[in-house]
Amino acid sequence: MGNAQKKCQDFNKKTKEELLDMMKTASSERHFQMYEAIRKGATDEEVFAATYEKAYFVQQMRELVELEEKMLKTPGRMPSDELLIQAKKDGFGDKYIAKILGIREKDVRAKRIEL
Repeated sequence: MGNAQKKCQDFNKKTKEELLDMMKTASSERHFQMYEAIRKGATDEEVFAATYEKAYFVQQMRELVELEEKMLKTPGRMPSDELLIQAKKDGFGDKYIAKILGIREKDVRAKRIEL
């Protein structure tokens, strides 16, 4: 397990409030904290108050969280063609998609190539 992946898992254990507080200090982990805080229901206004990130950036991050949440609704299965295409356009790796859905990376890759 890589360091970035380990740190992301640690952020899963934090509350939204803890993450918002952590984001007040600029660090290389801030974007991971932001992603998890949004996942836990942080509003754009709360994220801005903690980070002063531009609204456009926060909205783009929110769209990634929402896309991942859509994919998580199909555990153990390949996402729809439309959802897989969007995930790939938005930068989700085959390995990550496979991990969060509990499917094989080679199956995700094969489906992506097929599309």
